[in-house]
Amino acid sequence: MIIAHLLDMDGVLVRGGQAIAGSVDYVAGLVATCKPFQIFTNNSRFTPEDHAERLRAVGFPVQPEHIYTSALATARFMALQKPGASAYAIGDHGLVEALRSAGCRITEFAPEFLVVGDTKSYHYEQIAFGAELVARVPGSSPQIRMPLGRPSVASILPAVPLQH
Repeated sequence: MIIAHLLDMDGVLVRGGQAIAGSVDYVAGLVATCKPFQIFTNNSRFTPEDHAERLRAVGFPVQPEHIYTSALATARFMALQKPGASAYAIGDHGLVEALRSAGCRITEFAPEFLVVGDTKSYHYEQIAFGAELVARVPGSSPQIRMPLGRPSVASILPAVPLQH
């Protein structure tokens, strides 16, 4: 039986950009013994490459393939719901790249979905525009607050008035 280690990044391995005590050694031990592991994050702002680089900067011996983001999960969901769907995305490049990689067309013209992810700043104009376009709104994370108390995707979704 293969045992894989599933690790949460935010608040478990790192907090506020700093490694949590013992977490670097734990991951280094997994790498040294060739044990499979996957690191998950609710942070859709960044690509797996970005997250891996940020983790390496604080000592984690990880590669992008070790990182699975909420943006990747959302993109997979979209691809399963409707392959090749169009979407208006509110979020940073991690979300947009994941959607495009999954075959989703990003557009402002008659999109089938509004996808909301993490971003450094939400703009009312984007939210209002997106709400006018569509009625199905998958968010990339149900978590209300991120570590350190920063608002997350789920905290902005109620601001999106859905049209029926």
